[in-house]
Amino acid sequence: MSFIPRITGFVRQIIHSLLCKIIDRLPEKLPDAEEESLPEELRAMLEKLRLRVVPLPEEEQTPPEGAVDEDEVLGEESSDQPTHASWLAGVIGFFRGCFEWWCGLSKVAKIILLSVVPVFFCYFILDAVLVGSTPQISKEDEFRHLKGKPLVRLTYVSEWPASVAFSRLLAKILQNNLNTDVIFKPVHIDGYRDMWSMLLNNKADICLSVVMPDSEGYIAEAGDNVVDLGSYLMGARMGLAVPSYVKADTIKDLKPEEFSGVIYGIDPDSVLNRRIYNAIEDYGLKGFRVIEKNDRVMLDNLQQAIKDNKPIVVGLWTPHWAFGFYNLKMLADPLGVMGDSGSINMVCSRSFFENFSETSQAISRIRITSKQLSTLINDMKNETFPGKAVYDWLKANKAQVNRWLNIPSVN
Repeated sequence: MSFIPRITGFVRQIIHSLLCKIIDRLPEKLPDAEEESLPEELRAMLEKLRLRVVPLPEEEQTPPEGAVDEDEVLGEESSDQPTHASWLAGVIGFFRGCFEWWCGLSKVAKIILLSVVPVFFCYFILDAVLVGSTPQISKEDEFRHLKGKPLVRLTYVSEWPASVAFSRLLAKILQNNLNTDVIFKPVHIDGYRDMWSMLLNNKADICLSVVMPDSEGYIAEAGDNVVDLGSYLMGARMGLAVPSYVKADTIKDLKPEEFSGVIYGIDPDSVLNRRIYNAIEDYGLKGFRVIEKNDRVMLDNLQQAIKDNKPIVVGLWTPHWAFGFYNLKMLADPLGVMGDSGSINMVCSRSFFENFSETSQAISRIRITSKQLSTLINDMKNETFPGKAVYDWLKANKAQVNRWLNIPSVN
């Protein structure tokens, strides 16, 4: 393909030559007084580009006594309006420059242009005819088959660190080992139902934020339109967490006066917040109220309390980077109000499962522990450049990834 740079250079020379001819025909726009006030470098550039003022006839330069200056009435814009004559002169100058440029070309260059231009002209005409007579497909669907590589569209809750970290890990596995391209389609936690709508409407292929057993209703509602690829993370759970220096070990040990009567939750109407309210009622934690903002506010207050060595209780879940970054403990839940240990599953659309069965079966074998994912989440938070944490994780766990994908180990 060494001829491509040569063709590119030749085209650049043609364009440069044409522009030079056109620039030769451009009139000057700056008066002499303004030009003299410019720096020497700019004046030299203007001289080189031949942008010199064309002086008006003497009788037109000095208006008659008592005449009204049109610039004062109409503003400066009126003096810049081009006349029909100037437009015509510009057009004539342009075509004259093109003609002179053509005459200056070598015989070989003319032959090449006469051979190439008609081909491109026919191509664009045929392309316009064919595009107008064939069914239109979306850019996304067109990209799904680009270079023969399927495009896997991953959707997840953007506020859940576990889902974000796993989406990056899965994307690299798909790209490096399964010959696919990947795009991310995150949703806000308030749009949890939107993930399922995207699966059902062919706007996404795999959902990574399916918390079980809480999402059993969504799977049942979708029916045969989706396929559960199984759990990629076991041992996920929600609960109330406190810094390790707090004396309380169980939820029933919490005292309102010790924590200023506040439990920090996350987004309003979230599953975690509803379970916190249930814990307050079932454990008789009168005097507590729940701060319902978002996980960012919760984490900011947690960081400040630990910095000041003050007691605080927050709603958290595992895996979460905070457990690797701070010295925290999850309070025991004897009544099971915060829910049993669950899992996070992958669910794909039925069409994706049928069209990409080998890819579906390969990723369905992925299993990662809570500790591994927590480490990855924490490493991603502190990585020096995007992607480094995932790269290091895959390198350190290459044998495990090979087992997931049934790749024989090389001794």
